[in-house]
Amino acid sequence: RVRSSAASDVYKRQGMFRPRENTKFDGVLDIKSVDKNAPKAQAKFKTTFKSLNDVLSTSGGFIESQVLLIGAFAGTGKSTLLAQISDKDTLYISSEESYTQINDRMLRVNPDSGAQLLSTTSIDAVLEAIRTTECNLIVIDSLNGIEYGVGWQTVARYAADITKHTQHLSLIHI
Repeated sequence: RVRSSAASDVYKRQGMFRPRENTKFDGVLDIKSVDKNAPKAQAKFKTTFKSLNDVLSTSGGFIESQVLLIGAFAGTGKSTLLAQISDKDTLYISSEESYTQINDRMLRVNPDSGAQLLSTTSIDAVLEAIRTTECNLIVIDSLNGIEYGVGWQTVARYAADITKHTQHLSLIHI
């Protein structure tokens, strides 16, 4: 896996990357059957859309460290949906629209959201915002516009780093 060594070194020094637990195979597989009586993860963030909550988890909403990628053709309403589910506990990061454009959409579809808004194409700014926020829902709209390192390498190739960083902080993002 290719990663910019300068950015990687900074994040390692700051303790942002940690090895996954249970990465070594001890020869015993822990395969289990589906169990209706198994404990369920608790929803940490519920949207105002019951049917969406039901699809997200059996607990009815986003669970801790859940990552959800929403993909569809341009103009299908992805950004509008994300604006509608945002609230005061949401950090909404846009790489393709200015603050004014995001704010206008919020005022049109969810004027009382109170969401925090950030417009940037910098992977470093995105990771720092995720690291320092206390919000429970992080929206990144869209991965395609975020630049990684020098030049026009988009972060879509490096989405796993954002996922890992966010899971490390026990936050939720889309």
